[in-house]
Amino acid sequence: VFYYWLIAASYQLFGISEGSARLVTALATIVTTAGVWWGCRPWMRHLAPVVALVFITTLLITGICRMSITDMTLTLLMTLTTLTAYR
Repeated sequence: VFYYWLIAASYQLFGISEGSARLVTALATIVTTAGVWWGCRPWMRHLAPVVALVFITTLLITGICRMSITDMTLTLLMTLTTLTAYR
């Protein structure tokens, strides 16, 4: 339900269109990539840009980012939960 609330908020802000429907998934992808970057261990900080680049250029992630489905929002929440538990 949370995903659909976010879509409804996007519709309220930007009007009903394909772009506003896909905005939630695109933002979730960006925040997930930032979480992957931030989640690198301290002794691997020099590899954080490479890890984030590999993540964002994976075909599955790139494909999901362009669709309006709940998968990327779930990935974001699971990534943030895992990082919080790790930290």
